[in-house]
Amino acid sequence: MSFLCAWLSPQPWRERLRLQAGTPLPPRAWLAALVASLALGQALESASVLTGIWSWTSTLKGLEASSQASTGTFAMLMLFGARAAGTAEELFFRGYMQGVRSRR
Repeated sequence: MSFLCAWLSPQPWRERLRLQAGTPLPPRAWLAALVASLALGQALESASVLTGIWSWTSTLKGLEASSQASTGTFAMLMLFGARAAGTAEELFFRGYMQGVRSRR
């Protein structure tokens, strides 16, 4: 979706999705981002369990189904479930939508 939106834009797609090389972050910034991501993930998981939004039984069923799959199927689930979805989300919201909103 993000590539289609960027392709339809009059700006070059790399510029539209903000994929140009920038100033590299110092190691302490990477460490802070890692710690903050883990803390936020744990806090949101705990909140969803405590409020009853997230059911452990459905999570266990998904883990059981993926553990019974072949190695290739499990690798594809991890690749597309974790990497592709996250990358697509970041490209769309950080690259495309944030660029649109910052201009307005």
